[in-house]
Amino acid sequence: MNRSWLWLIPTMLAVAPASAQQARAPVVAVFLMENRSAALPVEEKLEEGLTDYMSARLGEASRFQIIPRDEIKNRLTAAKAESYKECYDTACQIEVGKELAAEFSVSSSVARVGSQCLITASVWDLRRSTQIRAATAKGRCDPDELIEAIERVTDKLAAAMAKALAEAPSPAPAEVKPPEPEPVKPPEPVAEPEPVKPPEPVAEPEPVKPPEPEPEPVAKAEPAPREEPAAAGEEESPPFVYLSLGVLGLENVYVGDEPLSDTTDFSVGFGFDFDFRLGGSFMLGGYVDFMDFVEKDYDIARYGVGLRIGGLIRVGSKVVLVPFGRVGLLGLSYTGDCYEGCPEDELGVRIGAGFGVKVMFLRWLGIGANLHLGFYMLPEADWEPDGDAPLFIDVGADLGLVVAF
Repeated sequence: MNRSWLWLIPTMLAVAPASAQQARAPVVAVFLMENRSAALPVEEKLEEGLTDYMSARLGEASRFQIIPRDEIKNRLTAAKAESYKECYDTACQIEVGKELAAEFSVSSSVARVGSQCLITASVWDLRRSTQIRAATAKGRCDPDELIEAIERVTDKLAAAMAKALAEAPSPAPAEVKPPEPEPVKPPEPVAEPEPVKPPEPVAEPEPVKPPEPEPEPVAKAEPAPREEPAAAGEEESPPFVYLSLGVLGLENVYVGDEPLSDTTDFSVGFGFDFDFRLGGSFMLGGYVDFMDFVEKDYDIARYGVGLRIGGLIRVGSKVVLVPFGRVGLLGLSYTGDCYEGCPEDELGVRIGAGFGVKVMFLRWLGIGANLHLGFYMLPEADWEPDGDAPLFIDVGADLGLVVAF
């Protein structure tokens, strides 16, 4: 039988360990995320969930071997650390990572900055005790935004560890050679035993003083990693234009010197507002409204148009306060049959002020409400008893939808 193929067996056995060593995934220790400045609710333990999600992201597709969080906790307990959550110091994490035979360690923290949360993470190469990458991401302080921030940070850290492995891969273990046998020496002749001397009396030992404990060296604090600048477009800017359409109701009160037959009138209709954010919280806009008097014996339509000047003040991420003043024109049009003949259409001037609130469920959609206080007069009207222009005060409110962009 031809057995010339048998020389392949040693070659295959030599190649298999090398291939297995190349395919071995590096070991990573992911420490618990530090919750700074009470950025996350303590009772919900969101930092533990975010840490587990970061570990799962790094361990996808078997790219890295992740040390279980319980094993890190047990190692800290064996080292008599005060608590698992207090090992946020860089020197502590590097020492624990090396004792767990990890090649990389990942530390992270979350802190509230204004109305947003900032995620900061660093990865250390434990083979050289050097930091190879720091990454940051930010978003609103709610679980959905924080998950997206964790994904962006984790992708940056994974790319940095892969690059470090490509530049300086872990050395493969050297092949252990069996020791060569030493030559057997002939046995030496056995000498005759010397006579046994009686033992000398044993002196009492002096009391041993307990050694004084040496102070542990204080680990030098390393500088915090510099935060990377936020990518352009990550911070959400407020809308520039707000459009509001709603139902409007006004109570009109006559305040002239001479009494008329009707001193108050109630009108109902529709109002349309549009506000432009010019810079900071300053706002310039306009309004258009159309209403009908509901308590008159004949039909009167009231319409108005004018300017709005005020502010758009954001409270949180969903509420906008709108104090404003307004000035414009007001007209009355008699649209029905009159018993004694209808007066001519009348045009007047209206000034006033108000306060509004916009609640945005989405960035572009919400609801709004406004309170109005106005004063108007009809300079050309001649139905005042003494011939003077009639004066009115109107008080009302509106409620409707808001569209922003």
